[in-house]
Amino acid sequence: MKRTITLLAAGLLVTALACSREEAKDAAGQAAESASQAAESAKESAAGMAAGAQDAANSMMDSAKAVAADAAGSAVEACRAMAEREAWGEALEVCRKAHEMLPDDLALEHAYQQAQAAAAGH
Repeated sequence: MKRTITLLAAGLLVTALACSREEAKDAAGQAAESASQAAESAKESAAGMAAGAQDAANSMMDSAKAVAADAAGSAVEACRAMAEREAWGEALEVCRKAHEMLPDDLALEHAYQQAQAAAAGH
């Protein structure tokens, strides 16, 4: 009887240890899955932040291009207007900027040359 109780106790102990190991394995598996989910969430968050930063950079670049285009357009228009009035004394700096922005525009190049000649004559 004593031997049966000892065997029964040993069986219960083995069962308890086996259950503890299974519980430990389950807990470890759940911890690993939680860590994996946290890593995936962090990865998605970082990707979202990177995309937001790229969008902001693109927007800033577009704004800078628009400002530069407006400035170029203003210089070109001013140079052409001064050339039409033959206001060469006023046109030198404006036409220089316009010619730098559109170096292949022959009318701007001519206006710039006229403004240079007028400035040299004064």
